[in-house]
Amino acid sequence: MNDYEIRYAWRANVHRETIPAIAEQLTAQDEAPTVWTVEHAEDTSWNPRLVGSQGERVYLNIDEHDKRLRVHSSYGERADGKGQWIPRDVSRDLIDESISVSAEKTPAQIARDIIRRFLPNYRKCLDAYKTQCAAHHAYVASTQVQARTVEQIAGDRLRRDTYQGRRTDETEVSYSFDAHGISYGTMRVSSTWTRIELSGDADFARLFAAWLATLSPKTEEA
Repeated sequence: MNDYEIRYAWRANVHRETIPAIAEQLTAQDEAPTVWTVEHAEDTSWNPRLVGSQGERVYLNIDEHDKRLRVHSSYGERADGKGQWIPRDVSRDLIDESISVSAEKTPAQIARDIIRRFLPNYRKCLDAYKTQCAAHHAYVASTQVQARTVEQIAGDRLRRDTYQGRRTDETEVSYSFDAHGISYGTMRVSSTWTRIELSGDADFARLFAAWLATLSPKTEEA
């Protein structure tokens, strides 16, 4: 066998034998109640991923030259679907952990290294990811409730915008409207704020001023 064939055979063996054994050892040794499994690419030239039952996604880069495993973190897409989430999205203080382990160690030893050196910081980041996603989904749900409320009040006077170019992550809902005296009107609604833009004639200006006068004045917050 030439050098390439030797390296490829070693890599294939790690891919098919060592990585599943590491997953078994992680399940046995991890103090968190986590079951670890392996996602393999069909081609062993690709790198496998360890997947934990608590949402963990850990990539293993198999280095057949140095005979090492590079352990890298993975979390998932950002809550708005715009790219992969990274810890820096939340805080610069979070450490996006990555370690290197000798592939010549036993699966039990490698699992201990991952548990001791990698998982503590990784799980802090994973918790931050889950918290941010939960907050985002709660905000989206609240926005949709607000949108349905204003639609019920306005009836068919509000037209929800669906054309290309509007935000697609559902953190805000846009409408257009018109009426007597209003030549152009838009309203954007979210969970915590509303923005209205409109253009009207002189009569509308007086109507708006009269409506504004009925509102209570804004008070300074303590």
